Amino acid sequence: METLNGILTEELNRLKSLKKNYENNLGNLPKGCLIEKEIKGHPYYYLNYREGKKSIFKYLGKLSEEEISQIKNKIEERRKLKRLYIHAKNNITKIEKMSHYTQETLYLSSMTGMRGKIINGLKVPLEDLVDDKDGMVI
Repeated sequence: METLNGILTEELNRLKSLKKNYENNLGNLPKGCLIEKEIKGHPYYYLNYREGKKSIFKYLGKLSEEEISQIKNKIEERRKLKRLYIHAKNNITKIEKMSHYTQETLYLSSMTGMRGKIINGLKVPLEDLVDDKDGMVI
């Protein structure tokens, strides 16, 4: 059980490091989407994103095809990193719960006779644990 706890701690540290790295990289990439507006026959570009409830249109000006491509690539990279960030964040939560359950199991297992009681309790059918009157667990 101590080995499992060590593995969980190691994985938790790895995920926290990844999350921090994703946060740093996300801060350096543009969020939102690229909008093209045609004014008097000329294309002008804006970066559209949200700040709270406000929709912001940041003027970028006239852009070359290369600049447009670079901005679109950075926006797509940000979207991918955001998905990875959310995945790492969710996994951190799961591992923290697992670690808590592991600690609880270690504590219960250390109590005299508790291991046998837990094993015997797992053998009891669920139907035997439910009160017939109101369906509550006994």
